[in-house]
Amino acid sequence: MFITTHDGGPGRKFTSRSWQGIEIDSSLLSYSGLNSYDVLDSYRDQVFDVPGAVEKLGAALAGFKAVPNAVGLGALIISFILEAIGKSLGKQTMGTAEMLQRVFAEEKGNEVRDLMEEYLKRLRINLGKPQLQLAETRQIEIDLSAQLTRLKNSMLVDGHMDSRLLKQWVNGAAFHTQMLIHQARLEGADGSRAVRAAGVYQRAFISDSSTLLWIVTRNLAANIATLVRQNATFQIQNRH
Repeated sequence: MFITTHDGGPGRKFTSRSWQGIEIDSSLLSYSGLNSYDVLDSYRDQVFDVPGAVEKLGAALAGFKAVPNAVGLGALIISFILEAIGKSLGKQTMGTAEMLQRVFAEEKGNEVRDLMEEYLKRLRINLGKPQLQLAETRQIEIDLSAQLTRLKNSMLVDGHMDSRLLKQWVNGAAFHTQMLIHQARLEGADGSRAVRAAGVYQRAFISDSSTLLWIVTRNLAANIATLVRQNATFQIQNRH
């Protein structure tokens, strides 16, 4: 893939005629839209078709009967738990749990991956505890933002440009935007920080408005205010 860059300090951008393979991971994308709870609910029904799944899920969720904020990243982390249960029961999985592996492969010492993984772990530990989730989100999103800036500068300023790093940066930027949406939801805020972040990332990594990646991020930015107001509670009991 041939990629050129514009010079000019903070105005540097990635540009390319060909972005094959550079996309937001399918699992992250599935849980980033307006129908994230529907995606989770559908997967829940697939897993619950197997005897014993409800009991396993109740145990995995430490006895919770319901989990609030089950949209966006909140839905994503519940899908991780469902996936582990489904796999243990021999069900075909969605591959959500392999999201970080798909993005980062087996690379060691990757700060962006480590922060994303740590945040997902903290979300799971603090399920049903919105104030603790909020505190963790505020802390980790700052660290992730700084690492994304370092990664971008290593490509644009230091010349370490390749499709592998660009894929990591794009997915890290999408994940960071979702963190800010989750934070706004927990705070009862308007999501303006997430809107600004999405705009900054969109302008930085692509200038061609005809590409699918640009269209996806544009649509995400346009829906942030609605995403922030979304909420849903994930129910544990079997409905059948």
